[in-house]
Amino acid sequence: MTPHIIRLRGLWDYEVRSEAAGQSLRAGRAELDTDWSTILGNDLGARLRLLRRFGCPTGLQPTEQVVLAIKLEPIGAEAWMNDRSLGALSRDDAPARFLIHELLQPRNLLVLEVRKPPTIADVWLEIG
Repeated sequence: MTPHIIRLRGLWDYEVRSEAAGQSLRAGRAELDTDWSTILGNDLGARLRLLRRFGCPTGLQPTEQVVLAIKLEPIGAEAWMNDRSLGALSRDDAPARFLIHELLQPRNLLVLEVRKPPTIADVWLEIG
């Protein structure tokens, strides 16, 4: 059976933080296909945090699993959901996939922390 796909497109909140000072340098909202190098600028010690809120998919059956899939080209990136680390994202051609069914809440917060400007192709939930 083909999984039902929910794409997490639209505007994401972002925050550029100074790794050395541990403080926010700037914040805003942008689409995933933004040229993040223009937002990060020349600050080589900056870290980009991408934040996306989303609701729990409705009508989930007890036998269904929910997988978060992320396709991007990061360098030193990690994914977090609801303050729990999902793990590191790889640079290969396949999307990183994380089983998140047990972590889902009525409202959820997905955070991607990236050290270098990423090229993010897509982020989606697979239900099946």
